[in-house]
Amino acid sequence: MSFLKSLFKTRTSTEVTEEKYDLLPRHSTDQDSAHEGSGEASVDDLRQDEQHGESQSTSRGLRRLKLFSDLPDHRIWMWTSVGLGCLSVGLTVGLIACQIKTPDSIASTPSPVLNEEDRWAPASCFHPKNFSIECTRQREDALPQHNLDLPYPEGRTGRYITFLNQYIHQGFNNQLEELILNAYLSHRSNRSYAFRDFGNPHGTSTPAYPLNYMIGGTTAGAPFPLTQDGYQAPRFINQYFWEQVCPRAERVQLNTQVEGKLMGLGAPGEDEGALVIDKWVERLTRPDPENKERCVEMTSSSLFDFKLMDNLKVVSIWEELSKSPVLTEFMWSPMVNWVYERYVHSMASMPDTWQIPDPKTKYTIPGLLVVAIRRGDFSGHCHNLAWGALPFNLWAMVPALPDSMDRSDFPSNEDHDNVMRHCWPTEEQMMEKMREVRDYTGGSLKNVYVMSNGKEEYLEKLKSLLLEDGWENVVHTLSPEVKMVTFEEEMASVAVDMEIARRAEAFIGNGFSSVTSNVAMLRMVDYKDNFTTRFWKKSRLT
Repeated sequence: MSFLKSLFKTRTSTEVTEEKYDLLPRHSTDQDSAHEGSGEASVDDLRQDEQHGESQSTSRGLRRLKLFSDLPDHRIWMWTSVGLGCLSVGLTVGLIACQIKTPDSIASTPSPVLNEEDRWAPASCFHPKNFSIECTRQREDALPQHNLDLPYPEGRTGRYITFLNQYIHQGFNNQLEELILNAYLSHRSNRSYAFRDFGNPHGTSTPAYPLNYMIGGTTAGAPFPLTQDGYQAPRFINQYFWEQVCPRAERVQLNTQVEGKLMGLGAPGEDEGALVIDKWVERLTRPDPENKERCVEMTSSSLFDFKLMDNLKVVSIWEELSKSPVLTEFMWSPMVNWVYERYVHSMASMPDTWQIPDPKTKYTIPGLLVVAIRRGDFSGHCHNLAWGALPFNLWAMVPALPDSMDRSDFPSNEDHDNVMRHCWPTEEQMMEKMREVRDYTGGSLKNVYVMSNGKEEYLEKLKSLLLEDGWENVVHTLSPEVKMVTFEEEMASVAVDMEIARRAEAFIGNGFSSVTSNVAMLRMVDYKDNFTTRFWKKSRLT
């Protein structure tokens, strides 16, 4: 007990002060500042000043210490025991809350060795697997073509175009269709396309996000291949660089309706799509010696609105578009490819030994049939399509594809039934179509992946029917092994479904759907057998 008391033994003011100044602390009182300013202050002066200023507070502290030292021994033991008990309880609770393991409970496995790339991944937006939207935007802003000093046809002397009339409140695949056509027109016109973010569909909380979050390739700013004569077209840019390279005072707006009339074009949907493209290429490449149209903004109605997209006349664009590097160099973003690589083995029922080919190659996943089944909102939409006399969506109308849509009986009950068979087929009708495609491939198809917005109960029922019908493996969008739950996975899920449909040995989809249209587009660009790209049409028996 004498030890505890000795800890609180009172000392004189001089002792306390002398011990404190052994550390020679630096102070910042007004008085100190005055001494420093005069250049005459000594350490003894500082000690005397501070000793005088602290005499009252020191005496109060000494009185408290004296009171403690005068306590009876049993009181000191009591309060010491209480303090130690509280300390031990606090440490125990802290260990439990933090789930700290003692050395005996820690496994003796060696610590994982992280390579340098993984160590700095979370801290750098330029790590290839940092897929946040903000970091993707930073990488997009840092594309090498975003440089004013580059020579023509890029930099401050290049020619640019952006589309203020672009649809940004439609679904992802509707936006993708227009994006590709805008990119194609820009490339044909030897202009750098200032692409926009993907917008958020009306009625959803999905934020706008950078184009490079979902899309790669030339459409998203990758270099174009050299032409036969060695020319390289200007790379595309984003809106961030557009604001720099095309100041507002240097922009010219072209009204599509006014300019269309001057070029002799009719109302949207009246002219062949190829003619619309050719006329606008001629307009955008018109001689401009004073460079007054270096930066063009397209305004008024979209060149590629639904009056042209849902019209057989749009198909005339396909022959040239299919050869354009806008499509032949099309790729998904690194984020989409990363999610695809994580799930493709499960989605395609492929063994772990199967090596995923390079995404730049035109490979096929053997034995896989992918079917796109639209449910949900299409229950009413299919009837609207029937009553509106609408054809298939965009590239699903390409004549080379076998399951074309014949609406010569419109309007009639027979035509309505025909549309519903295409748009909302029954389980038996779908199963028969799948058997037909399986027979066409000589029985090589074994596995099925169902991409659908249907409910889990419906998809599980369909899975059971398909397994009973002889398919070896059936996986659907909501199967546990492929259910995507993280933000990145959910954002990429549509594109991942499209990529596996693109690579499958065979595909059957809904010709009225923009998803199916874009899958058909990618399969045709990859030179897949057209008879392996099918739609839910009346087949041989049903």
